[in-house]
Amino acid sequence: LVKTVGNRYRLERRLSAGRDAAVWQARDLRLGRPVAVKRMSKRAAGDPIARARFTRSVALAARIDHQHVVRLLDADQHGPRPYLVEEFVPGEALDQILRRGHLPPATAIRITGALARALGHIHGRGVVHCDVKPSNILIRNDGGVKLSDFGIATEVGVPSPDGVFGSIHYMSPQRVSGAPATPQCDIYALGVTFYEMVSGRKPFDGLNPLEVAIAHRRGSAVPIRSQGDLSPAAAAVLSGMIAASQGERYGSAGYVAMSLDAVLAHSDRVAV
Repeated sequence: LVKTVGNRYRLERRLSAGRDAAVWQARDLRLGRPVAVKRMSKRAAGDPIARARFTRSVALAARIDHQHVVRLLDADQHGPRPYLVEEFVPGEALDQILRRGHLPPATAIRITGALARALGHIHGRGVVHCDVKPSNILIRNDGGVKLSDFGIATEVGVPSPDGVFGSIHYMSPQRVSGAPATPQCDIYALGVTFYEMVSGRKPFDGLNPLEVAIAHRRGSAVPIRSQGDLSPAAAAVLSGMIAASQGERYGSAGYVAMSLDAVLAHSDRVAV
């Protein structure tokens, strides 16, 4: 096992491992600070399609500089295997938090608003994240919010050269149907995540991926007011994020953030 990558990053603890790459908590020996290193597996590094996807994700992540997005610090190759280095976020992934139960509405609204602002920045840089979901959202120990993992990100308006990827529970009806990714796809996925935060369940579910895809297309989510105690104003924002029709869905993540800010501004007078 390689203990140091690029003669600079000492691998200390594996945080996660997927089909194409593993993420390690590491130490930057030059600057003496903790970092996260994502390193391709041997198998993926030998796959031209997977390697091109990794290279593309690094290039797109390099465009992004926002307080609510995990920052890319470095990228290179160690032997035959590419790697990238990101800031280390002390905290916990949102999916782990949700396993313990749903969140208070005000907390969920603040997290969603922060992520909407992050997506507004990302989309403004011509990028669609394509994989907004709780496991890619990090909640810092101090309560800060960070969106991570540009592994399947694409450019706005550019079809992914290697097909449609993503998690079926968070894919918009348009993505399920194979359409190119748009900013509204990220808004939809964030809306599904918002719903999950306040209700403790997914709005679109089924016994298999086909049933989930059908639920997305039908827009058959259980009304949020029967799942939590959101105010009517907050529930209306949520409905506008997960509308099956793009014409009825928010067109801008910035507008989502503004709408949620307005909900919070009235939180002293109405339950959110």
